[in-house]
Amino acid sequence: MKSLIWTLILVFSLVTIAGAESDDDKHQSLAQTICTYYGSAGANFQSKFNDAITYHMANFEEPKIANPTPKQIVNFLNRNKHKMTCGSGKNKKNYMMVAFDEDSHVSLFKKVFMRDYMKKDSSARIDVNAVSYTGADNTPETVIDYMDRTIEDLEKNPEISGSDKKYVKEVKGLRRFFVGKFGAKSFKDLPAAEQAKFRQ
Repeated sequence: MKSLIWTLILVFSLVTIAGAESDDDKHQSLAQTICTYYGSAGANFQSKFNDAITYHMANFEEPKIANPTPKQIVNFLNRNKHKMTCGSGKNKKNYMMVAFDEDSHVSLFKKVFMRDYMKKDSSARIDVNAVSYTGADNTPETVIDYMDRTIEDLEKNPEISGSDKKYVKEVKGLRRFFVGKFGAKSFKDLPAAEQAKFRQ
């Protein structure tokens, strides 16, 4: 029964993409679906994430790809990384950043990207240099910038809780891995041509 309910939610959430006017709309709709799973899918997050991506690629991408491989999924996510945002207006935020807000970073990065994808194909490496206008005064920043701000804000608290200390340790560990294995960069360290695309 639960499986049927999740399937209906997935179809209902994604079917509206078919009538979207632009690729940006399509990818934002997909990202919104993923972001709803952070707080609701629980232990089923990995399968729901994969279902959402494969459904989208089989129905709304050109060329359509049924049963995509981990490498094909990661290539799709990397190609559209800047478009994959949740929220609206000035509150748009990359789906990878939202994973940290929802305490779903372990599920997304370690269980999906590292275990499900990289373990099957070592070349299937996610590009975490996605940019959103989430910095101070809506300035552009990358996922690494967002992680650094999150860590800094928590460590400023002299009464930081045990759970927050554990969270900070996890995020710092992921940061080291991102820089060492994924080539993660702060916005200021991106190539000038890439930065120019986001200057307002």
